Amino acid sequence: MGVDPPAVVLSPEERLRERARILGGEGEMVLSVGVLQTRKNTLNMLKALKTLPAKYKLVLSGGNGYGSEAIHEFIRTESLSERVKLLGYIDDAQLARLYQAASVFLFPSWEEGFGIPVLEAMAGGVPVVTSNVSSMPEVSGEAALYVDPHDPADIARKVVQAVEDSALRASLVQKGLARAGEFTWRRTAEATLAVYDEIL
Repeated sequence: MGVDPPAVVLSPEERLRERARILGGEGEMVLSVGVLQTRKNTLNMLKALKTLPAKYKLVLSGGNGYGSEAIHEFIRTESLSERVKLLGYIDDAQLARLYQAASVFLFPSWEEGFGIPVLEAMAGGVPVVTSNVSSMPEVSGEAALYVDPHDPADIARKVVQAVEDSALRASLVQKGLARAGEFTWRRTAEATLAVYDEIL
């Protein structure tokens, strides 16, 4: 798979303004992109959020899928509605701005065929925290912090590291930009053509 860099790159000041607009005020924006469903491990994201300081807000972009009822119920029963923003589906232009506004991108899925949102976040210059299982380590390489997806405490700890350790954050951003740059659509096309050539 490939990933395109954002068509419009926001300045640091524009990122903060966009973040404040999305959150409705100041705070740290933990972003996750994808359908709200069981395999995305959203419930453990929410459990991690509960242990974080109130300044941390979780923004979820994606429609409802299998298991979404339990996610909405958890938000209600645990009184997290003030700290969780559900955006639903958004278009590509909005998504590019959303990535750039995030303090950190969180993607602790149980399983992914590829996990392109990880690369999209990296291309947007955002530190990434993702699972140490499935395809995520192969896609992310050394450019992400890895968590045990079964452990909300580990998820919370790595989120705080990615946001508040400035040296680590800068390193993750630079490694992420370089990693995303390796996954071009030209490379995807050439690799696909090579498979066709081998078969024929």
